[in-house]
Amino acid sequence: MNNATRWRQALAERIAAVYARDPQVSVVLLGGSAASGYADKYSDLELLVFWTQAPAEEERASAIEGAGGKIWRLYPDAEGEWSDEYHIGGVKVDGSNFTVETAGRFLADVVERFDTSFGKQVLISTILHGIPLLGAPLVEGWRMRSAVYPDGLARAMVQEHLWFEPRWWGPMLVERNDLLALYEGVARQASRVLRVLMGLNHIYDPGIKWMDQLIARFAIAPGDLSGRLKGVFREEPSAGVRLLHALIDDSFALVDRHLPQVDTSRARWWFNHGRAPVDRPPDGAG
Repeated sequence: MNNATRWRQALAERIAAVYARDPQVSVVLLGGSAASGYADKYSDLELLVFWTQAPAEEERASAIEGAGGKIWRLYPDAEGEWSDEYHIGGVKVDGSNFTVETAGRFLADVVERFDTSFGKQVLISTILHGIPLLGAPLVEGWRMRSAVYPDGLARAMVQEHLWFEPRWWGPMLVERNDLLALYEGVARQASRVLRVLMGLNHIYDPGIKWMDQLIARFAIAPGDLSGRLKGVFREEPSAGVRLLHALIDDSFALVDRHLPQVDTSRARWWFNHGRAPVDRPPDGAG
């Protein structure tokens, strides 16, 4: 554990002790890089707080101020999550508040109904890899429920993300020198490659930050995945597009090999179907 992680964890424990005074708080969980051991000087604190009932804004503000925090913004309910932004001594804290009932429902949605929603998977990933600062027995129960990543979720993730822009799309934008549109799409497709691999590797979606640490968890992946993905953005545009297309080809091959229950034929056809440039009107049109 590095020093940036060590003192952030100590700060999180002090904040959790304040939340623990409220009888409506059942769990406080530290997530993100501070929980995983590789925080740096830019890292904020990701704290998840689970309440027995929907927390009032006054309750959230009271806990933050009691911990010495300066509130930036308290967000309203967004599909079962109340988000807080505040800082303590210059350290940004991202708070996520849920009810215990919501956590159980999200778990069931993902592990029983194969819901691929990003927010729900991030919650499960944090439950599995975070540090419980309060309510460890309840967290352990959630971990037992989500410990086995379901095959149905793997299929759903792969089927959802195994759709890429056709091969002609990138070279077209390169030739136009339309680089903003190009790299917006390249980033989207690179993220899809990672999420296909999350499904193949039975990893709940934690987001794409800290890419190297995520890739280190993949047992199934194209060779030199990290270096090639970085090359997609570092090489000149046409070479980067070729690198991306090779990674997409490798991803199709890995799905065929490791998850043959997923039919890749339609997605392959879409990726490979041709669209030749047309620089003169067709016969009879002009």
